[in-house]
Amino acid sequence: MSSVLIDTNLLVLFIVGATDTSLIQEHKRLTQFAKKDFFNLSEYMAQYSNITTTPHVLAETSNFLLDTKIYAREAVMTYFKAFVDGLLEQYVPARSIVQSIAFSRLGVADAGLLSNEFSDCVLLTNDGKLHTEALRLNRVAMHFNELRDI
Repeated sequence: MSSVLIDTNLLVLFIVGATDTSLIQEHKRLTQFAKKDFFNLSEYMAQYSNITTTPHVLAETSNFLLDTKIYAREAVMTYFKAFVDGLLEQYVPARSIVQSIAFSRLGVADAGLLSNEFSDCVLLTNDGKLHTEALRLNRVAMHFNELRDI
């Protein structure tokens, strides 16, 4: 598998950390992460030729990035814009996602990551519910805590 599918929280960690690792400890959405987590995530992502996501995840990510301290927000959003240019973005219609069994438990963004369009991707998440559902659907999925144990 040459593509990794990243969920919102980890994408926020990656963008903020790539901009400036000192911002990780200041960001209200990243209280569960440390600089080491960013480095582990970066190293893991580098193993794949493609980083894949959906417009739904990108919308959540950009909204969460707005929680960056005002003095660093412009730099973070600038990095985000450049990062998006290199992504493999795949659209899954919300009308299709809301018909899935996972929708009522996970919402649009996360349930969309379980769409058949991504069956050839490795899903990387720190969301226990998303990880469990992916495994239930026989998807290749890794919980971020597995990278922490390395």
